[in-house]
Amino acid sequence: MTWRQRVAYSLSFAAIFLAVLWGINWAFRVSAPRLGLVFPPNTGTHHYTREFDSRASINSLGFRGSPEVSERKRPGVPRIVVLGDSYTYGWGVDDQETWPYRLQSLLSHSLGRPVEVLNLGKPGSGPFQYLEIARKALPRLEPDLVIVAILQNDDLKQSARRARSRKLKKKGNGSAPDMLARLDGMFLSDIRRWKQARGDRIRIIGPEHNAGRVARLLTKASEESLRRIDPDVLTMFREGHLHPGLLTMTLKTPERLLFALRPESQEFALARAGLTHVLTELSVLAEGVGSRLLVVSVPYGAYFSEEQLRAWRAMGLEAPENLLGNRHVDDPVAEVCLDLGLSFVATQPRFFEAAAGATLYFPFDGHLSTKGHEAFAQSLEERVADVVGRL
Repeated sequence: MTWRQRVAYSLSFAAIFLAVLWGINWAFRVSAPRLGLVFPPNTGTHHYTREFDSRASINSLGFRGSPEVSERKRPGVPRIVVLGDSYTYGWGVDDQETWPYRLQSLLSHSLGRPVEVLNLGKPGSGPFQYLEIARKALPRLEPDLVIVAILQNDDLKQSARRARSRKLKKKGNGSAPDMLARLDGMFLSDIRRWKQARGDRIRIIGPEHNAGRVARLLTKASEESLRRIDPDVLTMFREGHLHPGLLTMTLKTPERLLFALRPESQEFALARAGLTHVLTELSVLAEGVGSRLLVVSVPYGAYFSEEQLRAWRAMGLEAPENLLGNRHVDDPVAEVCLDLGLSFVATQPRFFEAAAGATLYFPFDGHLSTKGHEAFAQSLEERVADVVGRL
């Protein structure tokens, strides 16, 4: 076989492969209504650990919330779409206890008219996933306001990882991260939702669900990393009362809580670039449907709760005292928004005050508790009401 024939065969194979991928992608896009905007429609989750027992309902459009919401906006009723991760979704609390739901109630009362706040939060996601969800959801929901809920420190860290994949993609070096980023963007996320849609309508997540994943992680952990974890906390992990993601964070990135406070690192520069890309794209998307964009900072427990700080230390994370009450953690996101001309709401004094007098987080799990969701919604109400009032 000559070199010309080899090149021709290679190009033909590549063309066929890409055509197959495109066809699969098209098939999943056609079935998008059945897959839902974020989750499989009309499903639910019962999630329980030693710290909470909660139920989540997914509506017919495929995002969290009840009662049912119409895809078409009601005349005269402002619609707000909220993008975020598990802190927005409401990990560990019931549907009507999440901060988007509480914000809806507060806004409707203060403005004297109905307001819709749609919760498109998704556990385990980050800014690049918010963008993927927005591309599907905003043209269909046509909101008046899009709130991008950026979790302090964590979303910045996730932006660095995805920005690194984008950098590899630009270089075109064909690396594994590059190919995975491309495939995930094309159809892997839809395949995951399709598999979920074929599963049980009510998913139960309890200690036995977590314990198996924890056991697999522990078999790969070094003795040194395990010595950093308090024995009682390690028992909670083994029994499945703590999420395996927390163990992964402890084992792989024990310095994670300090990321947003170390602007001199190369990874920090990648994070800013990644977040800049996402917020730029979201701004364009929002403008395309006639919506305004508002970026808000979601308070992370390590910077507000002494109890949470002690729990993180017991898990083996680096958690120095100067994290508590540190207001510089919002600076990186604030600077990106300033550069892009976007409105940004940093953590409000009202939340600092609430955090000083109440337990707003599940101590070990780390997510906002029912009181935490209420306090956060109250801290945002005035700023969001001002925006809605000018729509």
